[in-house]
Amino acid sequence: MSDKLNNNVLKCDVCGEENDLGTKACVSCGADLSNITPTEKSPESGQTEQSNSNQKESNSDHPINKAGRKKKEGQSLSPVRLLYIGLTLAVIGLLLLYGSGTFDPLPKVTTPNQNTSFQQQHGGVDLSKLEEINQLEKIYQANPNDHQTLLQLAHLLGDSRFFDKAIEKYTQYLQTHPNEADVWVDLGVCYFEKMDYAKAIEVMNKALELNPTHQIAHFNLGIINLSAGNHDEAISWWEKTAALNSESEIGKRAKELINQH
Repeated sequence: MSDKLNNNVLKCDVCGEENDLGTKACVSCGADLSNITPTEKSPESGQTEQSNSNQKESNSDHPINKAGRKKKEGQSLSPVRLLYIGLTLAVIGLLLLYGSGTFDPLPKVTTPNQNTSFQQQHGGVDLSKLEEINQLEKIYQANPNDHQTLLQLAHLLGDSRFFDKAIEKYTQYLQTHPNEADVWVDLGVCYFEKMDYAKAIEVMNKALELNPTHQIAHFNLGIINLSAGNHDEAISWWEKTAALNSESEIGKRAKELINQH
């Protein structure tokens, strides 16, 4: 009778593992064995206690597919413990998502504001003058002989830093008013702002042909030559500027630049 009891085992109905009598949970999968009826040890196993022990140790090196992770002998996971583990994993997952920037707020998409400064919108172009520019365009188109409106439009385009359009309007005006030195000076400033120094010098010299004592044209030629890398030429033009009238604001500014450079 004793030998028969020694051959009895608790066979797990989940994984089929044969457990010793008195075992509360399957050593292989952790399933509850309290309701398992003892059965006789399978004759085909032919294993000694030592070999059975080795098999148990070997099984612990591999995860159980159903549970998804290893179990220690004599332990089972209660529903409460499973709940805690699930909550812990959820918190860890949220922390990982937060750290990766998944929950960062989306960048705000802004549209240009009509009142935003022109430097911010178009690198120096003054869009606040567009309405006035368009109005002058309409007036001139309605009366192409209104040359003063054309000149006013050219000035406004230049002041608003629409230099290409300003050059176009100044050139158009000078076709019928070629002897106005001041307009040639304004045209030269537009070319300077576009960093076309050669053309700016050419146009400023045209103004001096019309008015050899034009002090602003002299002063501007100093500025343009300095920007073009012609240092000595710039000094020469500022000296001529001061010689024309050293007490004017332009003359005083020319002397300051001579001392600075």
